[in-house]
Amino acid sequence: TLFRSGQIPVSWDVEQNLSAAAAVLADSRAGEIVLLPEAALSGYDDELTGLDDIDLEALQRATQWLADETRSRAVHVICGSLVYEQGAWRNAVLYFGADGARWTYWKVNLASHERGRLTPGHELRTFPVRLDTGVLTVGAQLCRELLYPEQWQYLAAAGAQALLYLTYA
Repeated sequence: TLFRSGQIPVSWDVEQNLSAAAAVLADSRAGEIVLLPEAALSGYDDELTGLDDIDLEALQRATQWLADETRSRAVHVICGSLVYEQGAWRNAVLYFGADGARWTYWKVNLASHERGRLTPGHELRTFPVRLDTGVLTVGAQLCRELLYPEQWQYLAAAGAQALLYLTYA
């Protein structure tokens, strides 16, 4: 199979999340695209109760471990995480390529409880995933963005061959 779904529980414990992700990766095969949920690394809940207590160093270590493990297993990983960058928290889709490539999508349409706590993205983009069989152009969306068909249409018109949807719910 091309895609491996990693439906893992998501908590505010970064190490616990990474352990669950590692178990999914342990079953993966070279060339697969492994999908993990929204905020699979950082943690998440409907009130963002743990946002102020996230250990940024642990989150950075977990992100780097996942990038390194992706390369060593020759797989591709697409997962969600809250990311702190340039003084702001964002809800993101992260891509780690088997070849070391990385990309990030920042959630454009934030949920009500995210507004004021997270900073939205401003761009819908497609991303290349380089497979042995060629390049797969991917578009990704997060949770509430399911309600915006124009975003999905935009990504399809921009050449997305696969539309990936990550959610915490």
